[in-house]
Amino acid sequence: MHFNKILAILSVLVVCTWGSSFFDEEWHAWKLKYGKTYVSVEEEESRRKAWEDNLHMVQKHNALADQGLSTFRMAMNHFADLTSEKMKSRSCLFPTEHPVNLPKQTYSSHSNLPEHVDWRELKCVTPAKQQGICGSCWAFATVGAVESRLCIKSKELVELSEQQLVDCDSEDGGCCGGFPAYALLYAEMNGVMKAEDYEYTG
Repeated sequence: MHFNKILAILSVLVVCTWGSSFFDEEWHAWKLKYGKTYVSVEEEESRRKAWEDNLHMVQKHNALADQGLSTFRMAMNHFADLTSEKMKSRSCLFPTEHPVNLPKQTYSSHSNLPEHVDWRELKCVTPAKQQGICGSCWAFATVGAVESRLCIKSKELVELSEQQLVDCDSEDGGCCGGFPAYALLYAEMNGVMKAEDYEYTG
């Protein structure tokens, strides 16, 4: 009886030690990949706790994806050491109600529409991009739509500048958020430069 208890305790200790070692290796590899450094031991401990919580969330979700219970997979990016509260605290305030009334378009017939269209297959969608900690999703959404629309018309896919919208569209809030409707009006009136000529800095 005593031997079985000792064996069980040793098994738990081995599992815990292996788990801690695994997390240590993954943590150091993640910090190296994203160039993460912290000003104090306390900050690193806090960030690691958030990182481990996020890792558990990602693993749990991907297990569901492996079973066909989710249509996408998750991964640990450079925000993985932040809690959801910390992420929210980095966001700026911007009006939540949409102030722009855009004209609506109606179509009299849908008979000639294909059952399926994937513009990625037709090379009219640029690769996924990284907006960083800047709240510029509105600019990326706008530029992505314009890039694809131009490609559909011209048969040429050109990457355009999100940074121009962030810097120059005075109706929107830069890194504090904005509305694609305003950004589309800006693009229509001013045009949008190529990304290589006006690079994204966030």
